[in-house]
Amino acid sequence: MNAIRTIARRELKALFDQPTAYILLVVFTGLNAYLFWPQVEVYHTASLRPMLDLLPWLLLVLVSAVTMRALAEDTRAGTLEVVRSSGSTRARCCFC
Repeated sequence: MNAIRTIARRELKALFDQPTAYILLVVFTGLNAYLFWPQVEVYHTASLRPMLDLLPWLLLVLVSAVTMRALAEDTRAGTLEVVRSSGSTRARCCFC
């Protein structure tokens, strides 16, 4: 579990060192606000249904953008083989 935390900490630090993460956060927040507030203004109900209907598609685009950047940087740095062969990338049960 410590190896997973180390890799996650390294990836998050690398992500937030670049303006990419902040741009993605603004896009994600803006699109969610765009999907939520018209529902409140028009129907006077606080429903998350429009936002939750499109959330998987939005996350599909945003997560793939972050993953492509991380893979490109690992390939350029020559650490892709180390990351792919480490045992921390296997799926593990939380009860094991």
